[in-house]
Amino acid sequence: MCKEYRNVYYRAGWDGKFVDNIISIGTWINEPRTKGYSHAEVWLPDNEGRFVTSLRQIYSEEHPDLYTGMSVMMGELFDQPIFLGTCYTSTLGQVRDKNSKEQSGTLSRPARDVFRHPERWDFSQHGISDDKYYAGLTLLRKLVENNQGYSKKDLLRFIMPIAVHKALGFYDKDLQICSEIVKMYNIEVGVLTGEPLVSPRRLSRQDLETGVKIKSLV
Repeated sequence: MCKEYRNVYYRAGWDGKFVDNIISIGTWINEPRTKGYSHAEVWLPDNEGRFVTSLRQIYSEEHPDLYTGMSVMMGELFDQPIFLGTCYTSTLGQVRDKNSKEQSGTLSRPARDVFRHPERWDFSQHGISDDKYYAGLTLLRKLVENNQGYSKKDLLRFIMPIAVHKALGFYDKDLQICSEIVKMYNIEVGVLTGEPLVSPRRLSRQDLETGVKIKSLV
């Protein structure tokens, strides 16, 4: 059997989240032909393999007797996407958003909590074997369980070669940044290879080189 997962990318905007802008602009120098991504996550589907549903789909499949009435009552809301499954990443938490109570470091969150601004997100989709899927899931759960925080020092990687970054003692193997988590997962399931400490922009380019397309979430 084949199971699917998604790599998701957040496009930075001018909305007061200056860390996103700094990451996007700073990494543009080395990846000028990529979109303005500042954040990345791994998105795994729900137990039924679904990433998205809607009230229309739910009522048509589970409550056909109520379908017509609810369709009229709900209007446009009837077709709005409901995001399913779980996302894994590493985040700055409150440093990233002063109004957020989110923890710092590696964590998992329901997809519905991640895609609050779906128009800002893009995704790629990959199919892998069951064995690889569960090996990747085991890795993600272990990273969340052993979370020690977000690696701010690893952000310096984006302004210097990885060899220099490691030689200066900035590399922290126990802490990760968002795109590093995603790259580690993709390496574990056999989709990507190479150095895991990459920017969201570089990760998206490497993702495209596998032959997939990166599409808008909505």
